[in-house]
Amino acid sequence: MKSRVLQIILKTVMFLMIIAAIAAINFACLRIGQAILGIDYADYYAAGRMVINGDIGQIYNMEAHHAVLESLFGRIPYLLEWIYPPTFLIPIVPLSYLPFDASLVIWLVLSFIPAALAVYVLTGKNKFAPLSLLAFPGTFLNIRWGQNGFLTAALFGFGVYFAESSPLLAGLMFGLLTFKPQMAIFPFIILLLLKKWKTLGWSVAFAAAFAVLTGAIFGFQTWVDFFSTSLYNASQLGASWEATNWGIPTLSTSLRVMGLNGWGLTAVLIAIAALAIYACVRVWKQTQNRSLRLMALVLCLFLSFPYVSLYDFAILGIPWTMLLFDRQTNRVQSFSPAALGILWALPLACLLVFMNFKIQLCPFVLMAYMIAVVYKSGKNAGERNISQTV
Repeated sequence: MKSRVLQIILKTVMFLMIIAAIAAINFACLRIGQAILGIDYADYYAAGRMVINGDIGQIYNMEAHHAVLESLFGRIPYLLEWIYPPTFLIPIVPLSYLPFDASLVIWLVLSFIPAALAVYVLTGKNKFAPLSLLAFPGTFLNIRWGQNGFLTAALFGFGVYFAESSPLLAGLMFGLLTFKPQMAIFPFIILLLLKKWKTLGWSVAFAAAFAVLTGAIFGFQTWVDFFSTSLYNASQLGASWEATNWGIPTLSTSLRVMGLNGWGLTAVLIAIAALAIYACVRVWKQTQNRSLRLMALVLCLFLSFPYVSLYDFAILGIPWTMLLFDRQTNRVQSFSPAALGILWALPLACLLVFMNFKIQLCPFVLMAYMIAVVYKSGKNAGERNISQTV
């Protein structure tokens, strides 16, 4: 009897220690950097206020936008600009009528709800899945910056969920994802290479309809302004990000810190991006396991795009949660607790390593996970072929 009571006490203590560790790490995520909480949402909010005040023609003017941003929030010591297409104004402008603090809270809650719903259905309606997603450090990194990672994660998740059952709904998800073009491009490329013409067609159709809708609401001149300034504004923003290597856990950062620049850097990045896309396509061909498909798609994004920030780890939260619950239902394709633990701790671990040793390990760790995903999807394909032969 005493031994049983002791076991219960020990398990309770261990559980409380784990909860305390999770809370401490996620609290640390909220303390990264010196800017105000939700600083990136402040960037969105400033653009929304400009639209409300009749200055929509200036939202893609870096100086004008930054002046409004500083008039609302005081001096901002680094570059923040509105580089999103007009489609993203649809959710931002209504929220910008509210005071900033209330607007930020509502934005984070409303964008987290579809992410929580996506992970709920993707894990077979497991009621603990949204809580696990909430405990993922990437979630708190997204909260810290007030970013759109929850919305992006939800669209990725639902896109994969409907990929086989409903090309129309999958196309709707990927079409809506074009509010963040640098991320939407990867599902479009994968669909093209997989020759999923229906889903790709619906994706393009919904993206176009979304663009026409925003043109009707905000004026088609906003699209002209977006396309005429996007390359210059993106290059200016990218150059400013190079000074904040600690917050950009990409291969580009790793190689630049090691001294590789110019055409050599570009060639390596293109080669790795091609390999990542090939790996993602291979995973999708070898398995219908949604956890592995979504993980491959998200890893492809992290390994292919040169400017992914710490808050983008929120997108990794859904496939991580799916793999966590896969251990209960599909051990053949699941990851070990140690592998899932490393992935959970990766954002802060890589940040600490970089701050102390000026080494960006994150992309190399993610490469290893991509290799593991390809291996596990191939293992499933091999077992399926054997069963069909028998």
